[in-house]
Amino acid sequence: MNVNQTIKVLLERVQSPGVDRASIRLARLIFRRWGFLPSFFRSVLLSLWSTDPLGREKGLPEIDLAIVFAQKDAELVPAAVLAAVDSSSNPIKVVRLVTPNLETPIVRKSIEAVETASSRLNFSLEIYDDASLLGPDRLRQLQHHQVPDRNLGWVTQQLLKLMSVLISSQRATLIVDADTILLRRRSWLAKDGRQILMAPEWYRSLWTEDVERFLGLAKTLPFSFIAHHQLMQKDLVEELFGSDGQRLLDWALAARRRIAEYETYGTYLAEVHPERAVLARFGNIEDPLRSVVASLSSREGLLGLTKKYGPSCLSLSVHHYLEPGEPIRGG
Repeated sequence: MNVNQTIKVLLERVQSPGVDRASIRLARLIFRRWGFLPSFFRSVLLSLWSTDPLGREKGLPEIDLAIVFAQKDAELVPAAVLAAVDSSSNPIKVVRLVTPNLETPIVRKSIEAVETASSRLNFSLEIYDDASLLGPDRLRQLQHHQVPDRNLGWVTQQLLKLMSVLISSQRATLIVDADTILLRRRSWLAKDGRQILMAPEWYRSLWTEDVERFLGLAKTLPFSFIAHHQLMQKDLVEELFGSDGQRLLDWALAARRRIAEYETYGTYLAEVHPERAVLARFGNIEDPLRSVVASLSSREGLLGLTKKYGPSCLSLSVHHYLEPGEPIRGG
């Protein structure tokens, strides 16, 4: 372990709500005065943030879980569901799976595995294809007006994630990318409406430019919220996009470069409703272990991953584009 890693480990042991709040105020102050946050200082702040800042809250409300996936990630879905349900202190009422084609063998196999787990893990299962959730009219308009810098499937997935929140009967839905495995227990939502919000270490202006334009505001917290998973509260998504998603296409088609669902919601929460945002440590690792993750079917398998990566790792992403090599730690 090098010096930087040692410092990070020591900082991660602080775990104090007071330190969390003070670090956020300091980050806003420095960003307002200088227009940027030094990378080392940003890394220190993120290491200070608590892993489970709502962990002492009582009477946690039920939430839903939604995973929108393409065929290339279908084999990972059972493990992603198992990990998300197992790690959530909030009871998960419904698991909602969304994919373009429900009839391919690998998709059917994954859905059957989740159905088998539903009775054991005590959740209901809802399954949608893209057209039934987003609607054929929206899909046709997206095909006619593609968003710059990203392909149609990628853009469609983002709208589907937001729609999965809007159709829920719960106050909030935990959105998890199919290639991301949650490894540490967290309380996502308190009964008073406060939720945790992860901020990765990097700050990408190319993600935030269109977000700021759509929201009509400038970020005061110099962090990205693109964390491969995020809790979204239904009333806030309705404020952003309408109760039936009336403004979803406006959001997507007005983008000059690219849209970002996590960045849009996270920025809106942090800037417009800061009293409901509780910043939490990201603690993600990227590693190309797709075959290992696809084989996970039990809590014991998840425990094996937590032991492999250690207590600092809160989630694991196995993106298909990752090259073999050393794991990449992010925040």
